[in-house]
Amino acid sequence: MKKNTLTLVLAFFVAFSSNAQEYNSTRMDGVVGSTTPAKVKSALNSDVESPIVMTEAALTDLKVGGVTVAGFNADTYSYNVELPYGTTIAPAVTATARDSKAVKTITNAPVLPGATNVVVTANDGITQLTYTINFTIGIQTFTVNFSVVNANGTLAATVDAAAIASPAAVNIGKDVVFTATPSANYTVKEWKLNDAVVAGNTTNTYSLSNLSANSTVTVEFRSTVGVSEIDQNGVNIYPNPSNGIVHIEMNIPISKVTVVDVKGRVLIESVLNNNTGTLNTSTLANGIYFLRIVTTSGVITKQLQVIK
Repeated sequence: MKKNTLTLVLAFFVAFSSNAQEYNSTRMDGVVGSTTPAKVKSALNSDVESPIVMTEAALTDLKVGGVTVAGFNADTYSYNVELPYGTTIAPAVTATARDSKAVKTITNAPVLPGATNVVVTANDGITQLTYTINFTIGIQTFTVNFSVVNANGTLAATVDAAAIASPAAVNIGKDVVFTATPSANYTVKEWKLNDAVVAGNTTNTYSLSNLSANSTVTVEFRSTVGVSEIDQNGVNIYPNPSNGIVHIEMNIPISKVTVVDVKGRVLIESVLNNNTGTLNTSTLANGIYFLRIVTTSGVITKQLQVIK
């Protein structure tokens, strides 16, 4: 009986020692903190897995409004994002953790400007990382469009001496400087801001100061070839000679304009109720004609030459 008992005790001791050596071997070959579980064989020859404890709390992605934050890096914990002017609610922020078992807590910015925080708690329940997105609001901008009417030159614009292209988003309060370059034998006829003529400006530059609204600026050129001098009646006819459209301008309202030939025959007649008007002379043969301009002050006759 004593012999059998001793034999059983020795067998148990040998089994326990063997498994202890196997456990120690596993610990020596393993890596502390490794995610690979160590298997420990008990004296009863059963396998038991030790629990996995993860300390990973990093993110692999951070998005604002469904778009990854510019410059995102798992080791960078603060970001600046500018929102369009007028934004009042912080956009949705989503995050992807490297460890799927990590817990993410997202606290949205309560007001703007403000910050949204993403706190990632690792599987161990202790390790934490906080990612912060600082939201700012952009400066209000207005759209500036600019162009040339009927060609015959070019138009450029600058803001703070830097060239802009049409259409351009320009910050509120800025000054926009426009520069017109007429083609040969042309000059500036008029500038318009939002379809309204800019009074008294026929120079090559126009400045839109302290921008406060969406704006459209245009410039129109006129030919300088054969332009008559403006007489005491304020009559301006151009181009003269003409090969098509003739422009008539006065400082008093024009009621009617007729074109007659040297024999006094009426060839063209146009009724106007404005200080300006146009005539199409493209159907006339080359030669000398006369314009009879009827105004509230009387009738003015001017000579017109057609050359094609």
